[in-house]
Amino acid sequence: MSKSLILERILNNSTFYRNAFRITGWLVLISTFISLGIAGYITQKVFNPEPPVFIICTVDGRMIPVDSLTHKTRP
Repeated sequence: MSKSLILERILNNSTFYRNAFRITGWLVLISTFISLGIAGYITQKVFNPEPPVFIICTVDGRMIPVDSLTHKTRP
């Protein structure tokens, strides 16, 4: 084999590994951001749950209006 052919094969191999390393780096970076986003979303849902909504009704099914104590204004 001639030296130029060997050199060409070596250069092709190095670009292959360089491109594979770049792609792997981007995939690690993207998966890190996705994992951090999911962890943040789960943390937010665990530590800040939505308050329950209570519906009060009579025995025959009529709704009773309920007002929150935190929304009432003091006289």
